[in-house]
Amino acid sequence: MTRVHRSQVSPVRLLLSWVAPLVLTAACVEDTPLEADDAGPVAPCTAGRDLSCPCPGGVLGIQTCNARGTFDPCVCPQPDAGFDAKMLDGETPDGTIGPDDVGSPDVRVAPRDVQPPDAAAPELPPQCARVYGAVDRLGAADVTYIATLLPYSGPLDAFGAGMERGVELAAETVESMTRVAVVSCDSATDPNVARRAIEALAALGVPAIIGPAASSTTLGAFDAARRDGVLLISPSATSPVIAQVEDDDLLWRTAPNDARQGIALGRHALELRPARVAVVHRDDPYGEGIADAFAAEACAELECTRFTVDEVASVADVDPELVVLVTFLDDGVTVLDQLAPLGDVPILVAEGLRREQVIDRVVDPGVLRRVIGVGSAPPSGPAHDTFAAAHQRRFGEPPAVFAAHAYDAYIVLARALDQLDDRADIAAALRAVDHDDGVSGPLDFDETGEAPHDIEAWQFNVDGRSIESLGVILTADGEYW
Repeated sequence: MTRVHRSQVSPVRLLLSWVAPLVLTAACVEDTPLEADDAGPVAPCTAGRDLSCPCPGGVLGIQTCNARGTFDPCVCPQPDAGFDAKMLDGETPDGTIGPDDVGSPDVRVAPRDVQPPDAAAPELPPQCARVYGAVDRLGAADVTYIATLLPYSGPLDAFGAGMERGVELAAETVESMTRVAVVSCDSATDPNVARRAIEALAALGVPAIIGPAASSTTLGAFDAARRDGVLLISPSATSPVIAQVEDDDLLWRTAPNDARQGIALGRHALELRPARVAVVHRDDPYGEGIADAFAAEACAELECTRFTVDEVASVADVDPELVVLVTFLDDGVTVLDQLAPLGDVPILVAEGLRREQVIDRVVDPGVLRRVIGVGSAPPSGPAHDTFAAAHQRRFGEPPAVFAAHAYDAYIVLARALDQLDDRADIAAALRAVDHDDGVSGPLDFDETGEAPHDIEAWQFNVDGRSIESLGVILTADGEYW
């Protein structure tokens, strides 16, 4: 365990009503975790989340949680990959099955053979299936081509079409002075496949790509984008590591940064004013990243002691008045069982435990009545409602996870392209545009190329065996409610 800070604090004033709803709202379908197959084991992770894994030479690679709720094999960083090896990542088999009709949900068939009528026009890269937007082929005059690089095969293949629909809706509805066409490509959730696609798209003169989806693929393939001056804007990569990459201003995202959960946890802890805090976290970049953000926010004023999940048996030694827990499902259930004897000590948890399976798996579900969690708030508000209605009309179903973020990625690129004289200046143009709020939330990009998002609180409804949203606890502009 690590002693972070000891300071004199005011007497503890644990609020008797702290576990009551802040503003009870219905949980959003977009944020519902994927369940494991009925015939398989209970899913240990939330789809799309990342986890570190050991690689040769003592460095860390990245595993990604797939749509089945299980982690895929470790992918280790490539030489000269352009990012720190202390990262997370996921690996997937190769594959290039692309979209045939993104308007047909849950159906992925062989891509259409889109042949340009002009024999001299470029051919689609092998990872790419079609072109849509201003034209349906490559090589058209007075058209700027961007691309999507999303998973249509591999462990996150269930997410690619949903995000693509967000981009396609934007391409159909957004007015732009620039004629924009989109080249739709498959990342296969594989950094190597994504890297080859980026190289092929760069050779075609594509200045910007929406994707990849997973943090692992984004980080693992970014070296190719940086080398060729291609801007990546991911709608769903949430790893805090992305904000630390030396990127020449070419790595952006509309997805929320997981580190904001640590800030929200810290603000709530400061409101509770416990005399002693035990911070229990995974010994990996996910756990350490959120725990570090919490410590930076709260531990200058509170006495915090940090433990890895393997050290949880020592938590009682510090007699905590608050426990902060940053885990995934399996290790989180184990820690909660060990924390049960602490009595009425409140527990704050990060999004990795926002799974209904927790209620069934803990020995004493009563411990969950002391838990308040935080996590990224699903998109909401009038702009998102309008987007969701348009999506329903166009595709016959509500927006999928991160579809709104993909829609916004197209929006900001289209605005930047309207200001662009030289394709080499795409990042400068993106920064120069005054972005309004998007359908996924504010688009006030910071110096790292990411837009802060709202963080909501949530709680376990033990009797109803569900998870309930308690409303926004930390707004995108940093206001704590």
